[in-house]
Amino acid sequence: MLIFTSIRTRSLFLLASLFISCAGHLCAQEDDASEALSIIAKQGSVQVFSLRKNAWEEAVVPYALGQKDKVKTGSLSSCEIERGLSRFKVNEDTEVLVENIETLTAISLLSGEVLVKLRSLAAGSVFEIRTPQAVAGTRGTKYKVMVSRDRPFTKVGVLESSVDFTSRAEPDKAVIIKECQEREISPWEKAILTAKGAGILSRSILGEDAGKKASDVFQTISEEEYGQIFGALARVTTKRSAVTDAYRKLAERIYGVVIDSKTTLENFAVKDDTIRTTVHGIVQGAREVKTEYYSDGSVRVVMETEGKRLKKDLTPYTGDVFGIDCIPGPETVTASDFDEFLR
Repeated sequence: MLIFTSIRTRSLFLLASLFISCAGHLCAQEDDASEALSIIAKQGSVQVFSLRKNAWEEAVVPYALGQKDKVKTGSLSSCEIERGLSRFKVNEDTEVLVENIETLTAISLLSGEVLVKLRSLAAGSVFEIRTPQAVAGTRGTKYKVMVSRDRPFTKVGVLESSVDFTSRAEPDKAVIIKECQEREISPWEKAILTAKGAGILSRSILGEDAGKKASDVFQTISEEEYGQIFGALARVTTKRSAVTDAYRKLAERIYGVVIDSKTTLENFAVKDDTIRTTVHGIVQGAREVKTEYYSDGSVRVVMETEGKRLKKDLTPYTGDVFGIDCIPGPETVTASDFDEFLR
């Protein structure tokens, strides 16, 4: 009787151990699955180059991505990639490479735009997007990264939290992009610094009639339509106000140019009036590249200047401190500048 009880107890113990082992294995599988990188939604044509198959194929949702797989979207196409509680949207005409899907999650953005919505990461994990020019680290919870096809530059815009932004050519040249800010990085010879200025109808010039003709529907209108609705004086004065605002913002972007992780051009300009005078001349020589008129009476103007001119004109006074890459001061962005995916 004692022997039978002992055998039965031992059998129950082995059965329980086997159950716990299986349950643990299933839980591990669930954890692994939650951390897998998969395409969970797509629109239009989405191609995947599978390293395992050594061939391109059309993605069929859900599609599990492996190490060194590439994802490429066509025109008017996009897809959403999920890892755990985080999600990434690959916009149209974009190509990404999966670098690592283990403790370090990294995606190389070769061209196009990726939107990032981080929810949580496993302990010891980090997430970063690498581009030919920069590395965008994982402080941000909602942000976008864009790599241009036309010229070598990377742009990052942050909706929530912040993102570490580092030059790949100069690791000591790094900034933190804060909430509702946008920054870009590009070699000086190819860099273009831009600023958007805004002008509104002036009550001091037009009196109480300044806003009476404004439409409740906000939309772009032609310069001719603007003049017919608000008058020639309003058109001239409001645009002048927008240009002045653009000049001011462009100066701020230039003074905010990053020399290294601790220094900006502003540190030099504070000590040298010649530098400030030179920057003023560069700003005044900026060209107007875009003007938009709106039905509410406002005007938007985009001004730009070339990075190579900035470096050339300032080097005699600052020395060769600018390095390889240009990272201008941040631009302010609003929620409307972000895709609905991030809002």
